[in-house]
Amino acid sequence: MAFSLGGHAAGGAPSTTDWPCPQRKVAKLGASDLQWQGAPVDGLKGWREDRDIAKLVETLSNRRIAIEQAIGSLKTYAAALPTTERTGKLTLVFAGLLDTVNNYRASVITGIERFNRRQKLRSAEIEQEGQKLAELQRAADKDPAAKIEYQKALELYDWNTRVFEERRQNLPLACEIPPAIDGRIFEVVREIQGLMGQPG
Repeated sequence: MAFSLGGHAAGGAPSTTDWPCPQRKVAKLGASDLQWQGAPVDGLKGWREDRDIAKLVETLSNRRIAIEQAIGSLKTYAAALPTTERTGKLTLVFAGLLDTVNNYRASVITGIERFNRRQKLRSAEIEQEGQKLAELQRAADKDPAAKIEYQKALELYDWNTRVFEERRQNLPLACEIPPAIDGRIFEVVREIQGLMGQPG
């Protein structure tokens, strides 16, 4: 199931000049953003003290682990729980998942914005290099001795421009990471709520 928070998430914030992605910036996910219908989890930190839950949260949030495998681990965990404990334990799993994913998303978003700031600075520097190159070219047209300096500057300018463009092409890939994270957690949360409603 494809899932995108788009511009309707409660945690959404207006895009800043540092946010370069076409998707609306959602700085932090809330339980309601994920259509959580269970008990409130704000301030619920007990999941860290339960080894099994902490390990499961790590599995569920790790994008290197296939979603099918992660959900399989979730189902195995839930099946082993006494009926009387299932709702409480799975609520803790959700709380841990929300905490962990929000921390991961924050680092990804910060990295994207930092990358974009560096690209903006580099763009300004390359523009200045281009202006200097034009001056060197005019000098080289008048003085053959200046051609060597111009050629070196041209090679450096071409190199810097190529590196800048290669990095710019990586940006769309980076912008797809937050939606991919959101889609995964949405699917996992749906499974958690389904398991909470099942008899033991």
